[in-house]
Amino acid sequence: MSQHIDPQVIRRTNTVLSAGTWFLIVGVVAYSLMTTTPLVAAHSAPGWEKSGFLLGLMVDAAFVMALQADSVLARYGVSEPGPWPRRFRFFTGGASVFLNIWHAVEIRDWVGVAVHLIAPALLLIVAEVGPVYRRAMAEALARAEQTAPVSTGQLAPSTPAPAEDAEQDAPQVKPVDTPAPEVDTPKTERLSTEDARRVIEQGWRDGLSTRETAELSTRTHQWVAREYNRLEAEHGPQPVPGQLQLINAG
Repeated sequence: MSQHIDPQVIRRTNTVLSAGTWFLIVGVVAYSLMTTTPLVAAHSAPGWEKSGFLLGLMVDAAFVMALQADSVLARYGVSEPGPWPRRFRFFTGGASVFLNIWHAVEIRDWVGVAVHLIAPALLLIVAEVGPVYRRAMAEALARAEQTAPVSTGQLAPSTPAPAEDAEQDAPQVKPVDTPAPEVDTPKTERLSTEDARRVIEQGWRDGLSTRETAELSTRTHQWVAREYNRLEAEHGPQPVPGQLQLINAG
């Protein structure tokens, strides 16, 4: 059972997801600083107690950096580059958990451990589920743009209806009958998703613009532009037609 996906709904949901993520980040960082600062200050050298907030701030900043990088990569469909991003995420998340709960662990306040575990655990879960949401949203947006009307110069059948009714009173004018034998109306069939992506990749390698490739692949300009961004992320800058000719000549 397939339903039409409205691209505007996907974009609004992405906006809500981004706003909610940043609201959560700001709240967790502020709460974490209030919790971690006394712990770090109590274990700092004499005279350095006031710098206790710096460690918690650095850990949270590193964790937010990892979270934002994963979010952007997921939005453009780029897979995680090796194991280090996940290790970095888990190390910073684990450090945040330690700084938040260790004071309660020292005094064996298990309720306090649970309370202070909630904030860093939220960030850890957001770090794992955020990219999943981003990839699913990007996939849904691509499907929605595939079903949008293709701007290949074909006329939509719904707009001429009022004009046809008006022209019934003037039979001497035949705008529809005369051009038919002179121009072969292109019956462009919509390509499948695999064929369209194959055409788009070939157009990207041939140095075609997104608009030229949109007509060949029977997809929208926006969808082709998104595929071009993915190809550039995987293979580097798009080849220039002049460079291709030089390579072939050599």
